[in-house]
Amino acid sequence: MTGHASVKGDLPQRRETGILKLKNSSLHARMSGRKDMSERVVALLRRARNDQDFRTILLRAAPDELSNLGLKPGQQAVLLSNLWLTSPFRPEDLPDWDARYGHAFSWVDYRSQAIPWTPFKTPFQHAKVAFITTAGLYRCEDSPFDTQDEEHGDPSYRIIPTETSPEALCVKHHLGLVEPGIDGDTNHLLPLRLGQQLQQEGTIGALAAEHYSFMGYIPHTQPLIERTAPEVALRLCAERVDAAILIPV
Repeated sequence: MTGHASVKGDLPQRRETGILKLKNSSLHARMSGRKDMSERVVALLRRARNDQDFRTILLRAAPDELSNLGLKPGQQAVLLSNLWLTSPFRPEDLPDWDARYGHAFSWVDYRSQAIPWTPFKTPFQHAKVAFITTAGLYRCEDSPFDTQDEEHGDPSYRIIPTETSPEALCVKHHLGLVEPGIDGDTNHLLPLRLGQQLQQEGTIGALAAEHYSFMGYIPHTQPLIERTAPEVALRLCAERVDAAILIPV
């Protein structure tokens, strides 16, 4: 790794052979005991946010060095994207994501497929609008999303009626940093209150009766593409929804 300090350099003595090769350290022991993506990634993110040296080392690390902490390619991408995108950065400093992790997410490359662009002709003030979030939001009375299947993820969805109150909603996401806001507010994850306000103001024609939530970690996308996404599309059509606004998390 030329052009910057090596991860095996002489940073504080909390690492003997390089912070990402801590086979005998307390950090590595704690990490090896963590089973799912949420625990592994959140532990590293929290430490990096309180330790600038550690953050710098993670951002400069090669994929094989991150693998020594037990991170799979998908976990590495989640970790690094959160480190980069939650603080000021220059676009030229970002890594080549395709080169580093494209092999782990080959399913996201649809450049060879035609995009079925559909002109939006209905004026918004007459349109019925639905929200689709990937925040892992669900009604607390329903079953939560499955965050344990790292190989396949959870392609299922939850239906959230417009009248659902924030206190009746829970969050279960593969990345434990996704959570309700102050006093349990969930409008940053599913802006039902804003939608109701837009309807009252006449900015949109109507808010759909039902909205939809996915959990944004689905490495095995075939069930999503072939079953659950078409199901949601059919439900939107049945309700004669004109526009679906996506809230990616």
